[in-house]
Amino acid sequence: MKIVCIGDSVTTGQLIPLAQGWTSVLATRLPEHTIVNKGVNNDTTRRALERFPKDVQAEHPDVVVIQFGHNDCNRWATDHGLTRVSLPAFRANLEEMVERCEAFAVKEVVFLAPYPTRLPGEYERDRREYELAVLAGSRPGVSAFTPYPGPGGLLDDGIHLSVWGHRAYAAQVRVWLRS
Repeated sequence: MKIVCIGDSVTTGQLIPLAQGWTSVLATRLPEHTIVNKGVNNDTTRRALERFPKDVQAEHPDVVVIQFGHNDCNRWATDHGLTRVSLPAFRANLEEMVERCEAFAVKEVVFLAPYPTRLPGEYERDRREYELAVLAGSRPGVSAFTPYPGPGGLLDDGIHLSVWGHRAYAAQVRVWLRS
């Protein structure tokens, strides 16, 4: 079975060795499957839709794992307080990804919702709203859950996964895929 994982820096494995990222760990734990990492640092659902034909559809996967939300809900000073991708647009982008997967006969879509961080107030409130939007997208053929990195699972920046966090994340995704 071919599994394509598309997402942001959490999927890429930013700030740790590539071989220790959750998709690489997952590949070692599921050697009977082909795991393809299509994570891009700093990515959003808006930008991912632009690369979806090349990074997902052209791969002809059986399963697509979609991990977004942390960058979408982020508010940059240059955006005058707006989120990078509004919550309605985020929902629509996820729905379009599902539609594209269905059109290309993907058997299962798995959404990984943005996990809690150690970032303050407004960011964490927004993150929770985006997490709930991801979880609300479940239906037959589309599942969603929030993998938790656990104690010691985050780097000092409070958002990116540590090596331990990537292992914990991979273990949860593996269990979910097996079910």
